[in-house]
Amino acid sequence: MTPSPITPGAVSDTGPVHYLLQIGQIELLPRLLGRVWAPGAAIVELTDQAAPHHVRSWVAQAPDWFLVTEPSSSLGPAGGAGERAAIALARERKLPLLCDDEAARRIARRVGLLVSGTLGVLQQAHARRMIEIVPVMERLLRSTNLYLSETLAPRITKVSVGSNPWVREPLRHNLATICERYGGGGHPKVGAISFPIGAVEEARQAAAEIREELKS
Repeated sequence: MTPSPITPGAVSDTGPVHYLLQIGQIELLPRLLGRVWAPGAAIVELTDQAAPHHVRSWVAQAPDWFLVTEPSSSLGPAGGAGERAAIALARERKLPLLCDDEAARRIARRVGLLVSGTLGVLQQAHARRMIEIVPVMERLLRSTNLYLSETLAPRITKVSVGSNPWVREPLRHNLATICERYGGGGHPKVGAISFPIGAVEEARQAAAEIREELKS
C-alpha cells in the first residue's frame, strides 16, 4: 500500500526542487506532500541558463502535481525574489514552506509558517522507508552545493531525533533533554547525539532506547 501524503500540499522555493532533481529524488515530493506549489520567480530561477539542462527540461514539462501560482501580495524587500514569493504564497494558502535558505527560513518562521527543506524531505522519506538515507545523502554531498555541516556527513556516527515539522500538535517530550542524557543536546523539537566513529552498536542501542521512550 502506498503511504498517504503527510500534508495536503506545500509551497516550495527554488532550492528543494533543484536539489531533489539533482539527486534523482524529485518524486518524493508528491509521495510525501501530494501537490507542490511554486511561484513564478522560482520557475525563472529553475529555468535560468545557468541551471543544469535536466532541471530546465523537467520544469518545462512539469507533472500535474507541480503547480505554478503567483501570490496575490508581496512579502517585502528582504531575501531573494523566489524566497519572498514562496513565503507570501505559503502564507496565503496556509501551507508549509520548503526552503533551504536559512535567512528566508527565519523570516518564514517569524510569520508563522511551518518550514522544512531538502534535508527534511529526505528524513521524512527515510522514516517512511521510501529511501535509504545514507547513500542518498552521499549523493547530495557529491553532486550539489547544498551546505551541510560536518556533523551531517555520513562518516559520523550520530543519532538524530526530530519532530515532524508538518504536525501542529504539542510535543509530549523535550528532545533536547532526552539527548542530553546520552551526551548530546539540541532544542525541544530536535536533538542529536554524536558518538565516536565506528560506535555503531552504541548508537543503535541509544536509538532503540529513545524510540521506546518516545512511544510512551
